[in-house]
Amino acid sequence: MNDLQIQRGELIALDGPNSPEYIMILIAISAIGASAAYINNNLTANPLVHSVKLCEARYLLADSEVRSLVEPYDGEMREAGVQTVFFNELLISNLSNTKPIPLTRRKGINPSATLRLIYTSGTTGLPKGVKQSYGKELLAAEKISKHLSLKPGYVGELARYLLNAPPSLLDKQHNVHMAWGNGIRPDVWEPFRQRFGIETINEIYGATDGYGTTWNKNRGSFGATAVSVRGPLWHFWNGAREKRVLIDVDSEDILRGTNGFAIECKPGEPGECIHKIDPDSEALVFSKYYKDKAAGSKLKMFQQIKLVKYLEVLIKYKRRTYMGFWFHILMEEQGAQQSYLRQV
Repeated sequence: MNDLQIQRGELIALDGPNSPEYIMILIAISAIGASAAYINNNLTANPLVHSVKLCEARYLLADSEVRSLVEPYDGEMREAGVQTVFFNELLISNLSNTKPIPLTRRKGINPSATLRLIYTSGTTGLPKGVKQSYGKELLAAEKISKHLSLKPGYVGELARYLLNAPPSLLDKQHNVHMAWGNGIRPDVWEPFRQRFGIETINEIYGATDGYGTTWNKNRGSFGATAVSVRGPLWHFWNGAREKRVLIDVDSEDILRGTNGFAIECKPGEPGECIHKIDPDSEALVFSKYYKDKAAGSKLKMFQQIKLVKYLEVLIKYKRRTYMGFWFHILMEEQGAQQSYLRQV
């Protein structure tokens, strides 16, 4: 980093698969007060060039394993003022200067300063950069270590794959008592639980660029066809930041009363869960897409996942409920996962 004269606050594009060298480089970037923009190592052509140019980096540090995806577009990179530097497993052994970086390089970094840039998958067009701050990283590490025990988790589709395997006498010969991950389809939930003897299933759904999450903890078959909502105790402790509102199933618009406010759902009614943004902590959650003001101000994304009935999780963006823009996560039984933008 010193040889390249990387400056504090500078964004560096980093591209490559998981490796010790990749980890060391991203830690080194943070250690000198700079920030890494994580480039998807499968990208090439226009999405690759766009992602690198978006962060306005002077350097693209790329693993030699992605050379074939990067080198054909080196000319476009150079035109944008980006120099590509490749690294490999010899990087660590070739380091000659082991003198510690002065602490002054990191002194006084604001919690809201950019720690890294993570890109969306680009399902609504080209990838968008999501800024993550130093403050969020520190808080997340503390909260996770305090409240969550680190155990193997599952992805919702994994349960379906396991069920497709031939039954075995060893299916229940394990010490697993809890599964934790993304949503399981209703037609998979109970067969999976009974076949493998899983006592408790936890489901959670969130997004890098989201303001709220859903989480339900279920023992037995309870909750197999539902998406959780938080109760009175949670609201008492955290403030009334979550409401369930009715929507028009066909138009997907929020239904409003004569006073202009959204109509709350009754128990058992499908609808949307809306989360209020706390302006004091907004920068530590997600404030906007990096250098994409239009998408950041709208903050509207739909994602379809396979659940028995749909529920939308909406997050208000600096507006009142009857006049604002919303972040949408659409969950329903049909269709592959996809994202798209629209105005509410």
